Parts: sequence; structure tokens; C-alpha cells
Amino acid sequence: MTEERTPSNASTEMNQPAGSRPRERRAERDDERHVAGGPDSMSDRATEMASNAGDAVQQKASELGDQAAGSMYSAAESGRESAVDALAGGAERLRSMGGDGVAGIATGMAADGMRETAGYLREHDTSEIWEDVERYVRQYPGRSVIAAIAAGVVVGRILR
Repeated sequence: MTEERTPSNASTEMNQPAGSRPRERRAERDDERHVAGGPDSMSDRATEMASNAGDAVQQKASELGDQAAGSMYSAAESGRESAVDALAGGAERLRSMGGDGVAGIATGMAADGMRETAGYLREHDTSEIWEDVERYVRQYPGRSVIAAIAAGVVVGRILR
């Protein structure tokens, strides 16, 4: 319902004092709303507050992610140290159980493998071990799948 400008109302509109013309009044009200905290400035503030809240959430999530990664690394290091102790102790017990003949040779080889594995785990930190595992899996995917299945079977039997 916009009022059309005709010669008769144009002259009437022009004769009105400044600020009393409809378009000027509308513009003044919009300016007042914006300056006085009207809908436009409120939406700007709401947008800014939402953006600030989003930034705060993102920062907190990043901090929590870093804490979780640190906790996981600590747990992996602790597990690595426990594995070193278990492998070294198991190798010694296996070596002491060694017998004669083929059984003695097999027992000795298993003990040596356990001792070497314990040495490797002792000399490398968790991130280096993980990189080596990734490299091995990429290089030998078939062997890796077979080893994972075998490890699953062993762990399954132990946990029964």
C-alpha cells in the first residue's frame, strides 16, 4: 500500500515541515531503533554473542581433546611399561623351563623373541611404536590381518 506520488500530494508533502514527511519519519524511527537497541542492533548483538559462544565452545573442545589425548598417551605409556615387565619376566621363566631337544630349542627361541620384544618396547616410546606398526601394516597388510586374528584368538582364550 505504497502511496503513489502525484503532483497534488507531492506539493503537499514538500510543504510539510522536515521530519513530518512519511519517508523521513520512517527513516528516523529506523535510526532510533538501531541506536537505542532496536531489533537491528539486538540481532547484531545476538549474532556476536552466538559467535563468541561458538568460539568458547570450540576452544573448550580443543582443550578437552588435548587432555584426552594426553590421558590416552599416559595410559599407553603405562601399558607399554607393564608389557615390558611382563615380557621380560615371561622370557626368564620360559628360559628356565627349557628342556632338551626340539622343545628346548623352541622354548629358547620363544624366550629370545620375548626378550627382544621387551627390549624394543623399552627403547621406544609409544608414538614411535605406533608409527612402526602403521608402517608394517601398510607394507604387509595380509600378515597384519592374520596376526590380528591370531591375537584375537589368544586374547579370547585367555579371557574365557
